[in-house]
Amino acid sequence: MSKRSETFLFAVIVVVMCFVSSHGFFTTKPLAGHDSAAYPVSQHQFHINILDGAFFPRWAPDMRYGYGHPKLQFRPPVLHYIAEPFYMVSGDPFFCLNAAVIVLTIIAGMGMFMYMRLMTRPAWACIAAGIYITFNYLLANMYNRGAYYEVTAYAFVPWILWSQYCIAISPGPLSRKSFLLPSVIGAAAWAGMICGHPATAFFFTPIAILHVLLLWFETRSVRSLLCAYIIMAAGILISSPYTFVFLRETSIVRMQIFLTGFDAYHRNFVSFARFITDSWPNNYLDMRESIFTPYLWPMNWVICYEILSFNLWTLAAIVCAPILWFVRGADKRLNRFSMLFFLSLVALAACATPVSKVLWDRVQFLHAFNFPWRAIGAMGVCCAALAGITLENTWRRWGHNNVIAGIAAAGLMIIMAAFVWPRSSGWPSPWGLQKKDVTSEEIRPDSGISSQFYTPKWVRRYAERPAEREVFTVAGDAEALLVERRPTCWTIRTRASQTSRVAVAHYYYPGWLAYTQEGKLPTEVWSDRGLSSFIVPPGEQDIELRFGNTPTRTMGNVMFFCGIGIAFLCPLILVCKGRMCKFEI
Repeated sequence: MSKRSETFLFAVIVVVMCFVSSHGFFTTKPLAGHDSAAYPVSQHQFHINILDGAFFPRWAPDMRYGYGHPKLQFRPPVLHYIAEPFYMVSGDPFFCLNAAVIVLTIIAGMGMFMYMRLMTRPAWACIAAGIYITFNYLLANMYNRGAYYEVTAYAFVPWILWSQYCIAISPGPLSRKSFLLPSVIGAAAWAGMICGHPATAFFFTPIAILHVLLLWFETRSVRSLLCAYIIMAAGILISSPYTFVFLRETSIVRMQIFLTGFDAYHRNFVSFARFITDSWPNNYLDMRESIFTPYLWPMNWVICYEILSFNLWTLAAIVCAPILWFVRGADKRLNRFSMLFFLSLVALAACATPVSKVLWDRVQFLHAFNFPWRAIGAMGVCCAALAGITLENTWRRWGHNNVIAGIAAAGLMIIMAAFVWPRSSGWPSPWGLQKKDVTSEEIRPDSGISSQFYTPKWVRRYAERPAEREVFTVAGDAEALLVERRPTCWTIRTRASQTSRVAVAHYYYPGWLAYTQEGKLPTEVWSDRGLSSFIVPPGEQDIELRFGNTPTRTMGNVMFFCGIGIAFLCPLILVCKGRMCKFEI
């Protein structure tokens, strides 16, 4: 069998394994999970913004009893972008999110396979990909926590490593052809990870930086080192409409649940023993008795052991990796990559355990992440890569028959599938959501997330029910009539004999401005209710209250297009003579 045919065969096996891990999502119904009920509502708000022409959705118009708030600006958008085409076609908020998770699982599996294929045989790359997409923290995020944002970031992590490696091993003179695809995919992967889940990006970024330095040590190519970091910068710039605006506008909304100063991290460390002997965290384990059990009996034993931090079948590879560092005849280059992922694994494990409590106490920035065990997400790529490299190194030292390697890999994948299948079956959501519940008419009578999260801080008297009137006069004698209400634009017809002030029943937020044919009208906050209001001149006119860009958002958009330009121009900038080191597999 040719190398190309062998690679194709194992890639097909990886895709099949992706379907095994995500087969619980092959449904049009919502699944259980701590956060799963929040995504359909956010997706609907995202969807109506897209239909209204807002390519970067920021405002959720129907939430908070219809008074709206900028939730979409503060939630990672990539999941919703991936789900949006499915929503456009089906109109089903549950199907589109389930389809997005399946797509993300395939992206994750193929990314790990493509990365490991650069260092190992297809058989071991297949095993590494299988471990990556059956990593129990991933399963916990998919089926227990309902943390689809973390699943999104997890999917793009291996593509970053693939991009860096492809640039480093580019054979022959540097050229546009050898750089273009890795450059574009690498920048997109960085942006996808950052806009998928910032905490995952935070814990993985040091590994990516060290990975580039190790590749530079192998190739001694300064240009490939420079290109890798330029691509990283391009990805950060592409994420700016979300990240840059998020950082600039965080101070004007209530974000206590996410940016806490109450030392929540103290209660969320994981013991070393719990990595392999127990489930975590306790609050999710306790939830199964009150929420999950009615849907799972007699499968309670599955949940008890579903979210072990490590896959049990990776432990042997992790334990064997250091031994191969000292075995005569083992590949030294593979040993160096093995050391990188092994030490990264240890460091991330330390971050998630009480060992790092002193660091968390002293570094105030870390408090924003709340949960130290989120470091386990970045451990998945370390476990998978370490297992693949260890198998390859072992086979190079003692094995010779590729047919036996293929049979062994297929057997291991079958064992994985059998072990994972009951743990990835999914179970119905206990929240009772139906498709008819995810409409603007059904969302407006609800307050959304409790404690007024995402609400602007100038709102002192919170709404307790939907407004009786959407437009009303607060000063003067103007008559105001709402002609049309869209997610980012209200059309209001006014008639006044004197200068008056009109308020609308949604919260004021920077970017909401009133326009007439003559130009802008002064728009500001009205009363402790924090509503949008504007001055109405005498006469009869139509006024449009539109949600647009502020200087901060405009800057974020400019950075976005700059990042795209850099990703495409980087190969042109770095075209020059000189040869790269090509690693033989």
